[in-house]
Amino acid sequence: MFKNIHKIICIAFLSVLCLQANAQIKFGFILPKGYDNFNNSDTSAYIELAVFNDNQDTLKYVTGADVYPINGTAINGVHYDMKSQTVNFKPGTPGYANYKKVKLNLIPDSFFYGTRFFTLGLRNITGVLKSQLNFGLDTLKIIIDYDGLKIGYPTLSIADYKLYPNPTRDALYIEGVESKNYVIFNGMGQEVFSGETANNKIDVSSLKEGLYILKSVTDKGMLIQKFFKQ
Repeated sequence: MFKNIHKIICIAFLSVLCLQANAQIKFGFILPKGYDNFNNSDTSAYIELAVFNDNQDTLKYVTGADVYPINGTAINGVHYDMKSQTVNFKPGTPGYANYKKVKLNLIPDSFFYGTRFFTLGLRNITGVLKSQLNFGLDTLKIIIDYDGLKIGYPTLSIADYKLYPNPTRDALYIEGVESKNYVIFNGMGQEVFSGETANNKIDVSSLKEGLYILKSVTDKGMLIQKFFKQ
């Protein structure tokens, strides 16, 4: 009697697993490195989720997950615009190399220089076990590059202006163009100082010694140049 009960329990347990997971199916992000890079001006940027099955069997159960954003240095609604969304592959879908796109909705930034990031996570996973996720990943890091090249302003050549002295102790002076405003970033791409330019002079006396990047909107385009504060 106890053996029969044990057998019934085992069959029921296996049935639950079958309902939860497709045999030998892999699902999830398609990048083994766990991150991807995008330019902030790429408003069509997207990542892909996929199902894979070497036997090319069709899916027996709905397979998918909720994809949700997690803020990092990039903030939802400021640097990108995403809501949690469900990505599902229906039963009967061929289980080999089927893809679905998830748009990132990056928000162009006309001033920041450097990188920001946020993370995409998977939850409420269905149709596969966690051990069946592609590359074992339930998160993907999204790195946003702000290179100043696609922001609506032409990037100035160093021949178009003069920035001096460099290195400097107290102030930077700009000749050849009229600087309107500026942002200064440290060597890690973090904003440390910004303001309106007064008579083409920028006071940097409060900065610590080190390497910085100056980015300034001028009457002739975008000035981007490294300088060293002594």
